[in-house]
Amino acid sequence: LVEMDGSDRCCGSAGIYNLTHPAMSQQLLAEKMSAVGRTGAQAVVAPNPGCILQLRFGARKFGPDLPVFHLMDLLDKAYGNGERGTGNGERGTGNGERGTGNG
Repeated sequence: LVEMDGSDRCCGSAGIYNLTHPAMSQQLLAEKMSAVGRTGAQAVVAPNPGCILQLRFGARKFGPDLPVFHLMDLLDKAYGNGERGTGNGERGTGNGERGTGNG
């Protein structure tokens, strides 16, 4: 994980700001995507659905063309995509079997 410069700055979505002030929204988004590019990251994670939509648009329009995930999607991937575990602390196999509970 890499925190980018200006991570606390708005991406330009801000509810309906991107609709009511499209020029400024695009400028903010271009700056945000430039900061994303400087990180060398392979993906972007955001906690807000509006930001996710805006950043996905920005990735296509301004680059870098990276996947944009919700924070919960990242955690889901980190914990095995919702696969059930074996009950012994191991990640799930994806076969849907419940663990034995003796682990």
